[in-house]
Amino acid sequence: MPIATLTTKGQVVVPLGIRKLFHLQPGDKLNFQVVENSIKIELMKKNVQDAYGILSKSTDKKFSIDEINSKLAESFREGKI
Repeated sequence: MPIATLTTKGQVVVPLGIRKLFHLQPGDKLNFQVVENSIKIELMKKNVQDAYGILSKSTDKKFSIDEINSKLAESFREGKI
């Protein structure tokens, strides 16, 4: 189990293995919750604005729902959204 140390400023570095596993990127928001006598940390869900720009910048091309869903799924797998 990864261990992190709290700094004097109250900061914690999320271990690299955890960042990779959850595709965490700078700027991602983490939600802290107290559950019984433990701290639960979860990645806040992304919003639709995070998906902006993953399709072609061209305004000439029209995309089908299947193409959009496929691109969204690919971007999610790669941790882009």
